[in-house]
Formats: sequence, C-alpha cells, structure tokens
Amino acid sequence: MPIMQITTGENNHYDRRYTYDSAYGALQVQIGGAYQSGGVKNAVFRGFIRFNGLTQLQNKVINRATLKFHLDYLTELLTLRIGHVTSNINIMSINSSSGISWSIYDTRNIATSNVGQYVNVVLTGLIKDFVNGVTPTDIIIFHHLDNYTYMGFGGVGGFSSANPPILEVDFDYIQPVSPTNLVPNNIALQREKEIKVQWEFRPAFAEDTQTAFELEYSQDGGESWTKVTEVTPRTDYTFSYASLTTGSLRWRVRTRNSDNLWSSWVNAQFTWTQILPTRPQNLNPDGIQTNIFPTATWAYNSYNEDDGPTAFELEYSNDGGITYTTVFQVTSNMSYAFPISLRGGLIKWRVRAKSSYFNLFTPWSEYALWTYTIPPQNPIFTSGTTFPTPAPLITWSSPDQVSFELEIIKNSQLVFKTGERNTQHRNYKIETFLENYETYTIRLRVKNAVPLWSEWVEQQIYIDFVQTDQPNIIATEDTTKFGIRIKIINPVSGVTNEVWRRKTGTTAWVRIAKNIPLNGSHNDYMIAPDVFYDYRVRSIDEVGYSDSDTVSRRMSMVDSQLMSTTNTSKYVTLTWNPSKSEKKNIQQKLVRYAGRNHPCMVWGDEKDYSMNVRFTIKEEDLLALDELHQMKETLLYRDSRGRKQYVTILGGINIEDEIPHMDLYVVSFNLQVVNYEEAV
Repeated sequence: MPIMQITTGENNHYDRRYTYDSAYGALQVQIGGAYQSGGVKNAVFRGFIRFNGLTQLQNKVINRATLKFHLDYLTELLTLRIGHVTSNINIMSINSSSGISWSIYDTRNIATSNVGQYVNVVLTGLIKDFVNGVTPTDIIIFHHLDNYTYMGFGGVGGFSSANPPILEVDFDYIQPVSPTNLVPNNIALQREKEIKVQWEFRPAFAEDTQTAFELEYSQDGGESWTKVTEVTPRTDYTFSYASLTTGSLRWRVRTRNSDNLWSSWVNAQFTWTQILPTRPQNLNPDGIQTNIFPTATWAYNSYNEDDGPTAFELEYSNDGGITYTTVFQVTSNMSYAFPISLRGGLIKWRVRAKSSYFNLFTPWSEYALWTYTIPPQNPIFTSGTTFPTPAPLITWSSPDQVSFELEIIKNSQLVFKTGERNTQHRNYKIETFLENYETYTIRLRVKNAVPLWSEWVEQQIYIDFVQTDQPNIIATEDTTKFGIRIKIINPVSGVTNEVWRRKTGTTAWVRIAKNIPLNGSHNDYMIAPDVFYDYRVRSIDEVGYSDSDTVSRRMSMVDSQLMSTTNTSKYVTLTWNPSKSEKKNIQQKLVRYAGRNHPCMVWGDEKDYSMNVRFTIKEEDLLALDELHQMKETLLYRDSRGRKQYVTILGGINIEDEIPHMDLYVVSFNLQVVNYEEAV
C-alpha cells in the first residue's frame, strides 16, 4: 500500500494565559516561531498547523494517518492535547485575543525521554473527516496546560526547518472499473472505408476520468496482436482501410483512470466484408468484327454523389489470352484507344476503375471480346534455296501465325502438301524425299487468329545431295501365301532400306516398309490378285539416298484368304463351297420441308460395304479362323475374283457340322469393310 507524506504549509502559534499574575514567569514555548518565556503557572499554549496537499487524498481509501512531530526539548512531563478547530479561520491572523473554537481529538502525556525523537499521533479518523469534508477545516491545534514547563518542537527555524511536523498517510487507490459497451461486438459488418470501435469509460469515483487507453487487435484468430496506446480521454479508435485485411477481427481495450491505474482488459470481436465500388459495365467494343481500330469505352457506376473515377487499369490480349498487356492511366476519362500495333485476330480485354470515394479499385469487369479482321502479314522464307539433302528444312518468319499450309510443286504438278497444321512453329522438315538434281517450288501461307489466310508466297529450291551406292532388288512370288518376296542387296554398309510400291502404269509410289537393315528382305501380301505392281528399294544414309532399278511383278491367286495385317504368319485359306454376297450402301437421308408433298433425298459422302461369306473348312482351318477372330484386329481378305479388302469379322462366326465324324464344318460370317492405311 502506498505511503504519502505531507509536510506543513502555513504555521503559527498563539499563547494565552489564565493566571492572576501578569508576568510570563518561567514558561518557555517554541513552535518554530518566536521564542516565548514566562514564569506564570497554568500558562496555556496553543499552536496551529495547516497541511497543504490533503486534496491528494480525495478518492483514496485511507488506512492509517499518523502525525509525526519532533520533540526538541522538554523540562518535565507535560500533558499535550491535540485537536482541530471547528470553524474556518485564518491561521496567520491569530493573536492573543482571538477566541478559538476547537475540539480535542487526542490527549497524551509526553515525557522528557521523548526528547530528540518523533512523537507519533494517530489521526486516521480526523484526516478522513478532513478529506471527506465532514470537518470543515484542515487546521490541527496543539495545546498544553502545565506549570513552568519548558517545551520546544518542530525546530527553531519553524515547521519548514529541519525535523518539521509530518503527516504520514497509508492509503489504497480505489480500483478502476473495466470499460463496457464495446461496439462493434459479435456482429458482421459491411465497411465502406474505416471501421470505428467504441467503448464506455466507467469511473471508479465521482471525479474519475479516462486519461489513456490501450487497444490490441488480432486478425489471425488471436495468434498475434498489434497494440495501440493513446493518452487521451477519447473513447473510440478508428481502423484505417489499410490496417484491416482479413475480414475477421478480435480486439480488446483497457483504460487508465485519474489515478494512473489500468483497468482489466475487455474483449470483443466481429467480422467484416468490404463494400466495393461496382465494376465497370457497358464495355465497348464487345462481340463485333471490325477492320478499324476502335476506342474502348465503359461506364463507371458511382457509389454516391461524392464518388467518381480517378484512374483506370486496362488489360488486353492479342493472342487468345496467353499473354496480356496492362495499361494504367490517372484520368477521369473512361476510354482508351487501342494501339495500331495490334495484330489481326481475337482481342480479349477488361478494365477496372479507381474510386475517388473509396480510394480503391473496383473489381475487374467481365471480359469483352472483339475481332480485328485483317489478314496476317505474308510469311517470309528464311531458309536457303539449295539443299544438300532430299528432305530439306524450310523456315520462315510470320508474327501472326496460328497455323500454316505448305505445298511442293514440280513441273506444275503437286508433289506434296501438308494440309493445315495448327501450330505456331515457323519451320517444317519435308516428310518425303525429293529427287536429286531437281528444282521444286515451295508454296506457303499462314493463318492468324481471325481466322484469315495470308497470300501464298513461293520460293524455288534446288536439291543437290550426294547419293549412296545403288542397291539391287530381287522380287519373287510366294505362291503359298500369295505375295511378293523382296530381297535387298546393298553394295555398301551404313544404310537402311525402304520398299516402295505402285500399281504399274500409275505415278504415285507408296512406301510399304522402312528401317529394313542391311541386305534385308520384306514380304508384301497387301496386293490384289492378277494386278501388276512396280517395286523399288531406296537405300538411305546420313546424307541422301539412292533408288534401285524398278521391277514389276504380278501374283495370281486361287480360292479365298483371310490374313492378319500385323502378323502375316496368321492366315486361313478358305477353299470349299464358297458362297458370297455383297452389300453396298451410300449415306442418304429423307428430309421433309414445309409446303412440299414428298420428302427430298439428301446424300452424304459416307459409304458402307460388307460381305456375307460361307465356306466349308477343315477343323484345323476352323481353329485358324477362330484365332484370327480372337486377335480383334483388321484383316486382309483376298480371293480369286480379284477382291482385295480390309475387313473385320462383324459379329460372331456361325459353325455347322457338314459331315459328322469327318472334321468338316460349314462356317458363315459377315465381313465389314473398314479403312486401313498401307503406307508407312
């Protein structure tokens, strides 16, 4: 508990004698003031003390008050009365004729043994009365009545000299009261800008006021806290927009009162969402195609009459949304002129504006799309014109390309074309070998994102490569499986081989085998019966190639045959009692139109071709047929009538016993003609 010591302020003394003898006699009294002496018995002495600073004890809990005065000298035992005046007086104007109304509080005997010591007088109740205004003065009177007593206290220099009288008070502060009515608390807010929190200060006593506050807040559920301290009687605090970021806030506050004591913490919490200005609307251009550069415009939606745009941020993409260009301008204008550097194609853009009221950007607008309908720039060849390879790499530049198409022309005849390739690659290696010592025309065009094609551009190239030694080819007939056996003889090493085939009398060669090792072979069964075919071998090294001479062969066939296209060792010969029927369809559909009595036929491009076949076969052939069926793949069907079709067995195989106990079976099944690519 704190101890307060209050030293004297004003002080004086007053002597009054009740005696028949007018002489002072031997009485000597000194209370810091003039020295008095006399020899008259029963002399009355009164001394007065007023303490400055008792107001400091207001609103305190006084536990004990002790008056301490120092006894400087004393000739004999005396009786000392201590009390207080009962009416307000001016202590400095008291004289010997003054009549004083006073009340005794304490009487005690003081012995000479107390000289040189402090005399302690407990005045707890009296000081409480002074502080609480029950007794209307803070003047304490000292009085003694005795015979020829000499006494002195408080120091010769007065109460303010060495060893002055002291009032020592043991007290407690009145404990402060925690704030109340914290707002906001346990609610969800929508904020425009700042958020203000408030509380109510609760005084501990009548004159108590708030002198400061401490506020702590957490945006992570109480894991970490930020403290704010302000020395102010204000009972609110405003969070700036930038200080709150998470949408959830815990906060607590405590107050400091007039006695500089802090209250306990009081907790509150709330959640919030940000009110944002509305995103821009009415974006233009949107959903149009144009070959001129438009100006982008949009509408800003003001939050209130004090709100307006102060800036905008716009982003646009000229490549379908892969990359974006961002534009920022500090302006109240809600428009932007697209640059003339835009390439043709789809333009994707959106915008957001900055609000003067919130000093925040709006959310982004929805995306707007428009198409700049200009063709791309013509591509420019960047590769050379003479190539020491049969498969040249053609390169070019074209900034707006999303796809390309390339053709190779020789003597006005189309040799090769890529078709449209959906890629931004600006190079292409020819996928076929061009002939040596020949001139070709390369034609190229590119498409942009509009999509529009550029013009065709052309460049002549010349093929000049070093040929490897010419291989030899030996072609013989396989009369068992009905095919052509190709044997390759390479005069040099370091090459791989390919086999090419065409129908005799035509110009288009088809590569039917590749990556054949040195002096290797290949068997060709993918041929129609009784048709002449030309064959040649191409040997390839790291630089170029060389073709063998051309040989022609024809293969005749009896009966019918089904063969695997992936494993030519798997086949079955269908010999006895063949029965075949064919079904060919062209896609067609009847469409009825209003106002017409009869439907119209609409023809399509798709064709359908199937065969129902029936044979008598041995058990071993039945097993081979079932194995082909189980392989679940495309099969090659050929027969003596010159049919050659790629088929699948559609549905199941019907099996009947032809002659019991003779291992002969009648099988029937449906062959569906399917597409198959022979070229490799």
